[in-house]
Amino acid sequence: MKLLVHIHLYYQDQIDFFLQKLQNITIPYDVIFTITDDNEQIRNVIMHKLPFATILIVKNIGYDIYPFILAMQQFDLDKYEYILKLHTKNYRSDSIPINHLHYCGWEWRDDLINPLIGKKCYFRKALRKISDKKNGLVCSGNFIFYKEDVSNREFTKKICVDYGMPYRDDCLYCAGTMFLCRADIIRYVVKKRVFSDNDFVQNEYKTAMYGTFSHAMEYMFGAFCQHLGYRIVGVYSGKTFFKCVQMCVKALVHKDLRVYLSERFRHHFYNN
Repeated sequence: MKLLVHIHLYYQDQIDFFLQKLQNITIPYDVIFTITDDNEQIRNVIMHKLPFATILIVKNIGYDIYPFILAMQQFDLDKYEYILKLHTKNYRSDSIPINHLHYCGWEWRDDLINPLIGKKCYFRKALRKISDKKNGLVCSGNFIFYKEDVSNREFTKKICVDYGMPYRDDCLYCAGTMFLCRADIIRYVVKKRVFSDNDFVQNEYKTAMYGTFSHAMEYMFGAFCQHLGYRIVGVYSGKTFFKCVQMCVKALVHKDLRVYLSERFRHHFYNN
């Protein structure tokens, strides 16, 4: 097995965090860092710790999606079995609701990354999940969404036409686009369609924006996974007790308990 890791280092002061997390990967891997501002000091830090790393300078467009696709288009993905996609997240001084949970500080970044590579045991668990031939994408279970945001629909329909696949608005997908997936899914994405700078508007970097091409691709990674016959599976970094507490909190704060329960049962039967 060989793994290709992509890290979009928009917030360069988080480099030590990611270098520490990479130590939890227990199989051979290559790593690509994409940065929007060339920085000799950051280059030296990366190359000192990871002399085999590749560093790409990219435009500040398309959030983490444009750098990821650009990097994938430049690498021979046939050499890899799995791809791990990660990126920085900014510190939140306020509380942000995501999938009925509330995150502040570094919590939303950490809850996306830790289930994948927070510890060696977490990485091995994620690797076991993705090694199941039925599974195509593994991500934090708390960030699995069950329906497309309507603001993306204009773009997702066009992307489906480009790929000759039926449009669906009910695919599971990973909000935050940090995941471990099979390389053949990303090969399908980048070989079936050529992406360019023109796909991403110049101001598509503001966190508050929605309904962009990048947000549509966030959903489409899940749609591609299921279109190719794979499942999306959630993993967690906490113990079972904390998972149960989180589920109870979600149920209590959900505006319609019936909708919440139907989502949970749908996810359970989909993954089993």
